[in-house]
Amino acid sequence: MVRLVKFLAIVFLVTAHAQSGFADDAKQAQFVLTIGVNRSVDLKLPQLRYADDDAVRFFDLFRALGARTYLLTRPDENTRRLHSQAAAEARTPTKQNFDDTISAMRRDIARAKKQGIETTVYFIYAGHGGTEKSVGHLSLEDAAINGAELANALNTIAADKAHLIIDACYSVYLAFARGPGGARRPLSGFSHRALLVDRDDIGLLLSTSSARESHEWEALQAGVFSHEVRSGLFGAADANGDGQVSYREIAAFVERANAAIPNERYRPQIFARPPKNSHILLDLNRVAQQKLVISGDQSGHYFLENSLGVRLADVHN
Repeated sequence: MVRLVKFLAIVFLVTAHAQSGFADDAKQAQFVLTIGVNRSVDLKLPQLRYADDDAVRFFDLFRALGARTYLLTRPDENTRRLHSQAAAEARTPTKQNFDDTISAMRRDIARAKKQGIETTVYFIYAGHGGTEKSVGHLSLEDAAINGAELANALNTIAADKAHLIIDACYSVYLAFARGPGGARRPLSGFSHRALLVDRDDIGLLLSTSSARESHEWEALQAGVFSHEVRSGLFGAADANGDGQVSYREIAAFVERANAAIPNERYRPQIFARPPKNSHILLDLNRVAQQKLVISGDQSGHYFLENSLGVRLADVHN
């Protein structure tokens, strides 16, 4: 029998920590690369609208968690107004900047390891994906990164653990989509078969839906899958209230959020696989300054926005 949780704790991140990425007490450090690409290297594909917004919102979330953050995106005018700090630090998502950022992460992680600190890297991508000869790739503005190249980048970084959060679509034609004119397919180049068979230190959180509508939601100025994942990482997916978001919890949260969509063709789906020996995607305990606890007495739809009207999280309790 499943016991229904009577409350939902949303971790309210109100204090940004130092940008060293090093945790003083827990001897753990997080390093986060977020990439958002609106304009595919394939110029035949329509330009996305909110991949840059997704990238900077992940950047802001992990910055508030005290992680060492790196950002590759080209913020549009509205995104620059709403996220001025992220816009000031963002580098354009080109292959050269990608390579340079990977090198910087390698140096930072090596320095942390010399101090005896356990390191975790998050690679987060929102934008265009594609396949060629059944090998998946992600698009930068001037190049594509295939599964082998991403694996090599992770090898170069050499973190103790890695988590991949990827929201990508193979675009053809779809209004307000994560790729207008697009259809999602399994990222074979990033699947456990092609990339991770020997990498038990890498966790996967992928959108694997087939063709469907509204992958980008204009009302939220965000990708649907990315927004749902961020909502969960704010603590909304923490079903047992232990301050940790597990892979099982985030998968259940995203699936439940879309359960009311009757046609599976239009229902975002998720592939979640944790790294070996750890089922936790994100631990919020050491950085949570406050908690907003929603009672189960009055059920409903709740959302959290900042003072600029940027939607941070949605949840039904």
